[in-house]
Amino acid sequence: MRKIIYGKGLIDGTGDVTNDNVSIIVKGAKIIGIEKNKKVQSQQEDIVIDLPGDYLLPGFIDSHSHGPIRPGDGDQVGQFMDPSAIAALRSANNLRRSLKSGVTTMRSMHAENDLDVFLRESVEKQEIPGPRMFISAGAITPSNGLGAFTSVDTPDDIRRSIRRSIKMGADFIKIFCDPGNYSKDEIKLAVDEAHNKGKRISAHVLSEKEFQMCVECGVDSIEHGGPVSNNTLEMMKKKGIFWVATNTIFFHPQGLPRANYQINAPGTRRAKIEQTLVPKACEGIAKAFPKAISAKVDIALGSDSMHGLFPYEMEYMVEKGATPMEAIIAATRKGAELIGVEEQIGTLEVGKKADIISVPGNPLDDIRLTWDVNLIMKDGKRYDNLSSL
Repeated sequence: MRKIIYGKGLIDGTGDVTNDNVSIIVKGAKIIGIEKNKKVQSQQEDIVIDLPGDYLLPGFIDSHSHGPIRPGDGDQVGQFMDPSAIAALRSANNLRRSLKSGVTTMRSMHAENDLDVFLRESVEKQEIPGPRMFISAGAITPSNGLGAFTSVDTPDDIRRSIRRSIKMGADFIKIFCDPGNYSKDEIKLAVDEAHNKGKRISAHVLSEKEFQMCVECGVDSIEHGGPVSNNTLEMMKKKGIFWVATNTIFFHPQGLPRANYQINAPGTRRAKIEQTLVPKACEGIAKAFPKAISAKVDIALGSDSMHGLFPYEMEYMVEKGATPMEAIIAATRKGAELIGVEEQIGTLEVGKKADIISVPGNPLDDIRLTWDVNLIMKDGKRYDNLSSL
């Protein structure tokens, strides 16, 4: 049985746009046909989804998130440390919210007690609705760092941490590179170890020195960002290092500004770290992100657990100088390239997974239309009939 989706237009994630009638033919989990500027003839057994005023897009890829937390509620560290049952229930609601916003794929950047491993499995088995998940299965962080996570202090600890993550099913490796966490040699060790094991490595960065060190060491992505020189941006571009922007958590009113995170995480060293780092990082990102856009650095977008608010990432990117097409590509194709699954998802092309969403009009004219998602399809299955939360 086929599904045939009729739309007003198509933005396929490759950079192309069709503005007058499009038909996408889906069979099972795959796209088997795309007809531009015409409607294909349906057969009696076909399921027809007619969206005459909508533009069809690839499902969004949230390239940096965490299942168990909601920054706007405050005390992120405390949320990470909640009992697993509470964290799992909160995660189920969070993943549903993300899916309802058009996010069909999520890169999960860490969860305590290996919860991301079990969330991925639950989504794959369709026990809970949620985006397709790629996970870090742990994180490299020292005892003088986050405090809530496993401590990784020595070179041997770094190796063991990476091997454990891989054993637990990690799709990539994550290292926290706040000031004082790791030396350049230790970061390079983590990069080499991850790459030798066939895994990409992402670096949590909020400060200029660590930003530069991580780029020089050859990480695959910078998460969050901060102050950065033009030379470092140029090096990123040459090396193909992604900037995974997480501007929603920093600048949206329901993010860290509302949570007053520095105060709402009492008793944790992380709260003191954030009190210094976050304001400087925000200031640095606001200045550096437009430069990264102009320099054509590879950019992917992540809500950083702002579940349901992913479209703000595109809106902010356009506000800072990107075209709507560049923002949509960052939210789709670039996310797939970051993960290494661009042959499967990220664009609407024949043979790829049927991750398809629709919005009521042309978002190239107004990127804010991405807030109003109608059709939500992942692997050929519709999810837009989920109850709202």
